[in-house]
Amino acid sequence: MEEKQLLEIFGAAYSHLNGKNIYEVRNLARAFGVNAPTAERKHALILRIIGAASGMSDPEQRSHRGARVKASDASGESIAQLQSIIDECKRKMPYDYRAVEPGKSSFHDSADSSRVYGYKDEAYTGIAENCGKGYWRLCLQNEDTCMDFPEIDEKLIKDFNIREGDMISGYVAQAQGERPRLMQIAAIEGRAPVFVERRRFEELAAEYPCERYDLSVSENAVFRAADILCPVGKGQRVLVLAPSGTGKTAFLQEFGKSVAKKAHVICLLLGQRPEENGEYKAAVAGSCVFSEAFDCTFERRVRAAHLAAERAKRLAEAGQDVVLLVDSLRAYVQASEKLSGDRESGLLNGKRLFALARKLSGGGSLTVIATYPDEETAETEKGEFEAAANAVFSFSRETAAEGIIPAFDFSRSFTKRSEQFSEAPDRELVRKLRCAAEETGTAGVLAMLEKNEE
Repeated sequence: MEEKQLLEIFGAAYSHLNGKNIYEVRNLARAFGVNAPTAERKHALILRIIGAASGMSDPEQRSHRGARVKASDASGESIAQLQSIIDECKRKMPYDYRAVEPGKSSFHDSADSSRVYGYKDEAYTGIAENCGKGYWRLCLQNEDTCMDFPEIDEKLIKDFNIREGDMISGYVAQAQGERPRLMQIAAIEGRAPVFVERRRFEELAAEYPCERYDLSVSENAVFRAADILCPVGKGQRVLVLAPSGTGKTAFLQEFGKSVAKKAHVICLLLGQRPEENGEYKAAVAGSCVFSEAFDCTFERRVRAAHLAAERAKRLAEAGQDVVLLVDSLRAYVQASEKLSGDRESGLLNGKRLFALARKLSGGGSLTVIATYPDEETAETEKGEFEAAANAVFSFSRETAAEGIIPAFDFSRSFTKRSEQFSEAPDRELVRKLRCAAEETGTAGVLAMLEKNEE
């Protein structure tokens, strides 16, 4: 990022640091992992601190392998204060400037990687996963969780207050014949690795959604109609009841694409076709995809759902807007049921995943949009989730037969408390479209909408 953009976004942090003397600035630089702070003038040093603390610049390379930054005398209070200012600046920054979540670094980048004894030259990036019994590791998205994933030392977990679902970059070492280990952390959630007290998702009060996602930008007329008749609020629980062949996959992908610049999109694909993994990644740029295909074990499906949920919670508790797309919720319920051997336990786990959706007091939201088959065999379970949802989207084969995809049945689709959203649509237009949905179906709604847009 250029200096002008950095100052424009982090002006408050720059002013805060500029008001300190050079010795205080150098101590803060060391605390945030900046190398050789005494060699820089104050202005340049402040920019490097902001870049390191905000994650807008790459982690600084050590002067030689294994060398650590000189210990800092900065107080924990001053470190936390600066990090708080930078986090607030990031929360207000335009989305286009935000760093894209890191992907896979070149850990297995050479034929003799198993013989590496020192630090790797590049940081290895992944999601922290708690495997139980004190064993933690970095797990890459959409990769088989093989034993080659680096183990995270329990001391690092405590020293940096790491939680399951955190995105971590760090340097890895591997002795011959041993598992790789994460030896030094370069960044946590794109920020310098310092111990910071954070909000906990479970302790934050849930509020009714008051803002909505704008789907009127979609080129698909069905989405523009849905934006008026059944809008999606930030923090809503949306149940998509869709028989096969009615466009539920197209709906999820188009929805993710429409909100990708306003929220972090996480896709959880359980029991789907393997090729849909790449399809979602291509359709929703920058999304985080957790996928276990129909040929995977029930244990892997449950583990993928758990890690996706923890990742979503970490982002939401940090004040971000998150959208979790689940396809399908029934596959998760069935996997949980098979593992526990109890139907009620499987249903309860499904409810817990669905219940994560909420608008958080003090900022941040987690929206869950989950598909469920609209079939008679799933009638009892479907009723449980319908009661918990605050928005239900029903698709029908009759609408699909008319060539309308996704095949919304607007006469059976609704959003609760939609009148409380800011920028609510014109009530008279909503009334007319509802009447059209009852009388002539989705085709009539689209015809009236097209006439209204002319």
